Amino acid sequence: MFYTLMNKDRETVRFRTYRNEYGSIRADGVEVLRDDLLPPEYTGDIIRFIDGRKAPKHRKHVQSILKQLGAEDVEGYIRVSNAASLTDTFWVRDEEAPKTWEEVSLYRNDFDENIARIAFEGGSGTLSTTTPELSVDGNYAKCWIKEDQGLFLLKRGSETYGREVFAEYYASQLAEAICNESVRYGLVRHHGHLATKCRIFTSEDRGFSPMMYHVENPHSVSVREALAIIEKYGDGENFRRMMVFDALTLNIDRHLGNFGLLVDNETLAPLGMAPVFDHNRSMLFNLSDERFMAQDMDGLIDIYPRLMGEFNLNANDMLTDEIINDLRNLSGFQFSRHGRFDWPKERLGKFEHFIDRQIDKILNRKKLFISRFEQ
Repeated sequence: MFYTLMNKDRETVRFRTYRNEYGSIRADGVEVLRDDLLPPEYTGDIIRFIDGRKAPKHRKHVQSILKQLGAEDVEGYIRVSNAASLTDTFWVRDEEAPKTWEEVSLYRNDFDENIARIAFEGGSGTLSTTTPELSVDGNYAKCWIKEDQGLFLLKRGSETYGREVFAEYYASQLAEAICNESVRYGLVRHHGHLATKCRIFTSEDRGFSPMMYHVENPHSVSVREALAIIEKYGDGENFRRMMVFDALTLNIDRHLGNFGLLVDNETLAPLGMAPVFDHNRSMLFNLSDERFMAQDMDGLIDIYPRLMGEFNLNANDMLTDEIINDLRNLSGFQFSRHGRFDWPKERLGKFEHFIDRQIDKILNRKKLFISRFEQ
């Protein structure tokens, strides 16, 4: 099979696929046509690059969709999705049945509602192939919907906790208060399930490039290294504020895949840091209301960010005079209740008091807690 990696209607890499003696798909005849249009995640292995564009199989319901569509291997994935996504404007053209960007763009074409439903709640059904669901990252059941106002992502909570949607909704209010640019999340009921809803922040003109593709070693990255990379391509202010925000909300899932750079899809030139998003594993989401209310907020133990370091020390390292002033003004912050879907006001009130204490600890460089190994 002969293919071409495209960026919109511009050819980037030509290649051929074949099956080796073990039945695995490999590529040969790889010809790079535009070095200047190669995405940072392309390291010379075109099969790995395309396979990396697929939604992770461990994400809820994805394995079922891939199997129903016959898209478990690279050739099947290209056949049903053209390897297109809503993160960038790359896709793969099958030279035996060539299409145009106009035909494959997920921004311009309607989505398969059955696939969106299965991605969101599971099950089966008659499926076509115009869908962004095969390229959405993350572990939680989610789907894209297209409305008159634009494209929106819906994301459910886990079956274990289910409280992630509340954490994301309320944490995003704090993000709006402290971060320069952040994604706003709402709460909706979709197909009988509670979910967060947010507007897409990419477009045909600008894409998102996760930080994992810009660091030297994605397995060992300091906060200061990430800041230096962001500052290389623009103002690092919003990264600094994101670190402070994560400490205020105890976001335990900030990783190299959920922050990064906005890029010009035509030139791939970085435009600056992407808006702050993805807060569903914050605000002690894993505690039931009863356990949360019984929790001594000064006795939290072994809660660390996924990035290196400690919440409050990371945040303190990021402080500037302006952020210090904004933190002080944030004292007394209150969440706005949804009205239909809410955490108990007592839970919100307790976390509001915790935020005030966190502000003081961050400003005075006090750790969130002392590890049992430091005692």
